[in-house]
Amino acid sequence: MHQLSDNRRTALATHGFTSVDQFADRFLQMEAEAGRDRILLPGENATPEQRAAFNKAIGVPGEVAGYKFPTGDGVDPRMTEWAGPAFLKHGVTAQAAAGLTTDWMKFMSDVVAKEQNDAATAAKEDDTKLRAEWKGGYERNVATVRRLGEYLGWSEKTVGAVARAEGDYSKGMQGLLKLADLLAEDGAHPGGGSTFTITTAQEAEQELGRMKGDPSMVEALTNANHPQHKTVQQKWDRLQEMKVGIRGPQQQGAR
Repeated sequence: MHQLSDNRRTALATHGFTSVDQFADRFLQMEAEAGRDRILLPGENATPEQRAAFNKAIGVPGEVAGYKFPTGDGVDPRMTEWAGPAFLKHGVTAQAAAGLTTDWMKFMSDVVAKEQNDAATAAKEDDTKLRAEWKGGYERNVATVRRLGEYLGWSEKTVGAVARAEGDYSKGMQGLLKLADLLAEDGAHPGGGSTFTITTAQEAEQELGRMKGDPSMVEALTNANHPQHKTVQQKWDRLQEMKVGIRGPQQQGAR
């Protein structure tokens, strides 16, 4: 190592080298291990070109189209539209992007499944509580609320959402039942809500037939002590009058 300056000989000796050949062998070994396509890790002062070269070397696409995202059911296109530019901006490799997206979709699927399961459990608990409160009138009252929903053009899902809007399903269902009773009273809605927009004798006859075939309606109509006897009786009378033409749809709010 006499060919080297004192400083270099000291530096090499510090790293365990005792000859130039030993140093050369180590250098060639490092070259072989690193490979010819090695690239420097960009530091704080790296140029945009150096960073771009590094990103390309590790697998970061040159454009958003280079990312391949899952497609089909359960894939939110808003997520993939956001992810592509974001991943490219932060230097995420195509391989890492695919893994992150797959993991995210699995996470969201689990979240949705848990929410649905929790909602189903809550609905079952709500129904159990309502059955205990309404006892023997449960089926009748639920049917009344269901018909109210049909009258208002609501789906069963909407009826349930309205009942739960204030956080107390039982209280909400009681409110909807009261609304149904109000609509059954003359003057509460144009045309008489309990007839559910029935305006012809033929429609009135059909509704009377439906009521006669509904055990809960028959019970309410024939049992004077039934809590909905008055409401159902009023509806029955109105339909009978419409059937024989005594009372037209424009007269229903006058009684």
